Amino acid sequence: MSVQDTTGSDIAFAAIVHLGQTLPKKYLRCILDCRDMVSIKTADGDFDVVNGFVSAPKTFGLGVTPRLDVLGEPILSYQN
Repeated sequence: MSVQDTTGSDIAFAAIVHLGQTLPKKYLRCILDCRDMVSIKTADGDFDVVNGFVSAPKTFGLGVTPRLDVLGEPILSYQN
């Protein structure tokens, strides 16, 4: 299986890394690093690549800090 996002962003990359890590290595073909497909950096986070394999950070959530100044105000929010 290939895990990838067709557009690319730092946040999308974080999500596909987490998804890719749920697959057994024998079934994982690749995780596409799509961050360089766009020129705008939407989040900060560290993703280690060792021997060709990427690992998600062991921090809360997706392991990235969104750049709210880049993303802007939410267009919609939900409350309980």
